[in-house]
Amino acid sequence: MCGEPPISAPTSVLVKPAGPDCNLRCGYCFYRGKKDLFPAGPHRMTPLVLEQLVQQHLSQSARDVSFCWQGGEPTLMGLPFFERVVALEEQYGRGHVVANSLQTNAMLLDKPWAAFLKKYVFLVGVSLDGDTPVHDANRRDAGDGGSWTKVVENIKMLLDAGVATNVLAVVTEESAGLAEETYDRLQEIGLRHMQFIPIVQPDPATPDGVTRHTVRPEAYGIFLCRLFDRWMLDRTGPRHTSVRAFDALLAHYLGREPPECTMQATCSSYLVVEHNGAVYPCDFFVDQQWELGNLTTTHLARLWRSPRRREFGALKAVLPGQCRDCRWLSVCRGGCPKDRLFGDTPRTSYLCDGYRAFFNHAHDRLARLAAEEEARAARAAGGDPMLHTPPPSRSPTARVGRNAPCPCGSNLKYKRCCGNP
Repeated sequence: MCGEPPISAPTSVLVKPAGPDCNLRCGYCFYRGKKDLFPAGPHRMTPLVLEQLVQQHLSQSARDVSFCWQGGEPTLMGLPFFERVVALEEQYGRGHVVANSLQTNAMLLDKPWAAFLKKYVFLVGVSLDGDTPVHDANRRDAGDGGSWTKVVENIKMLLDAGVATNVLAVVTEESAGLAEETYDRLQEIGLRHMQFIPIVQPDPATPDGVTRHTVRPEAYGIFLCRLFDRWMLDRTGPRHTSVRAFDALLAHYLGREPPECTMQATCSSYLVVEHNGAVYPCDFFVDQQWELGNLTTTHLARLWRSPRRREFGALKAVLPGQCRDCRWLSVCRGGCPKDRLFGDTPRTSYLCDGYRAFFNHAHDRLARLAAEEEARAARAAGGDPMLHTPPPSRSPTARVGRNAPCPCGSNLKYKRCCGNP
């Protein structure tokens, strides 16, 4: 057992209680290979490791803390495991506000699960890639059957039970041309909170190559543009839908810290805890190189403050000149380090061209949305909305010196930003 914890600690942990084990055999899964890091399975978190995890995470000074239960497939642990989770949170919480989320393929859920998740206010994220052909092309069960029908059945069960449910949809090269169709199908099912994750995977058999599932930058840029246009149509009215990436961008335009870790300057949002207590700085970097230690011997807070974790966090800000001179640096921050695949270091994101096309496409409307949001906030506060200046356009009409700071607020010189059409 470890000693007394330091004061500071991560407010969020991503926990993999069943490690890389899963009841599906998804063609693009990056985490299945992590089984090689551990002895032969099945991999399950022990009661001792669970109690140490909850006790350590709730021993910190922060009031708001969260647990995200993920995998692999976390529901392989069974409902009694999560009943024990809640009991431990109640035992060790000291005035904390504890949030739980569950990322699942939903195949094992049933009515007792739904009742539990509703009672204890779990936020549930379900993996669903769109309509049947798109989803079942990659998300197969152990018998090589499709999973769409069962997943959608259980999503509707969760929604009927009043469980807060959102969807995580993977974007592959095959599905990138179906932005509107995917969005509309997810809406029809009843989902109003969506997250889209692009597949970017190097092909170990091909130098400087990617897997067949990897979405091309140009295709992903078009996907984002079409999805954004569709999302804008639903900004008002009963079909209003939250798309995580667009909500995060709007937060940036409002001058707030985006909740999306890929849009932050450093990687410092959370820690990953594997089933055996091993701790890592990121879900995509669960490997021997970045194992920070084990919570059974070193307190979570100490691992969070370790030089190795800080070193990892700082790597995101190490960018090539192409990024540092880009007008969109303050928006994308170089993207996720996992997507910096090829070329000399430091590298640009594989998806860079797609992101730049999208930012150019969406900027004016995001700036207008931010201005409208600020005006509404001013009216609600009893102020004068005319005193709230909207974010500047990236096509400024006032004359600006080429070496002067760009008036758009990017912290770049004008010649490197809006003066560089």
